[in-house]
Amino acid sequence: MCELHLQSLAWHFLKLGPKEGRVLTHRMSAVDKINLLRAVSKRWITDRAVANEVTVLTRTAERLNSRRNEIVHGLWGAHPSTPKQLELLYIRTDEQKILPHARHLTSDDVKQIASQIRDLDRRLLRLHRVVGAPIP
Repeated sequence: MCELHLQSLAWHFLKLGPKEGRVLTHRMSAVDKINLLRAVSKRWITDRAVANEVTVLTRTAERLNSRRNEIVHGLWGAHPSTPKQLELLYIRTDEQKILPHARHLTSDDVKQIASQIRDLDRRLLRLHRVVGAPIP
């Protein structure tokens, strides 16, 4: 739902209806929608409190999108010595390595990230109400 709320807020601030807005955003990634709303806030939102809230929300969305993508699209594995302990394998982009690092994530860790995403979605929905944007 976050992506839907991100794009519909951008449509609202750009004064686009859902049909026109969908033409603009239908093939955009989550990152593109975050960047669109961020750009819109700099030019089309005149209320500084609302613009500041959009800044906070887009930063949060960016961070959580990255975490979500790691979990959903990441490579999961287990070390042979601890086969029941799943780890998220990753390669840092700033390193010249091909061997991955591993980060242990528990089900509680994943649930916490999911909870943060739900909270972000609620905050985006609240902003819809504050600015009078139609709820998608």
